[in-house]
Amino acid sequence: DTWIPLQIAYFDTEGRITKAYEMPVEKNPDKPQATYPSLKPSIAALEIAPRRLKGKLEKLFLCVEDKQ
Repeated sequence: DTWIPLQIAYFDTEGRITKAYEMPVEKNPDKPQATYPSLKPSIAALEIAPRRLKGKLEKLFLCVEDKQ
């Protein structure tokens, strides 16, 4: 559920985007109808302003440092 338009991107263990969605505001955000699942195993999801990833999906990687 979202009260503002968003884009969501899911990332795999290699930091690559596996799926991205544009998430418009639903007619009734208290009772959302749409779902935006990751289609592959993912380690992270990033929600950002709409259309920010347009044309960049293959070029972007998520970098995370594990300090364990």
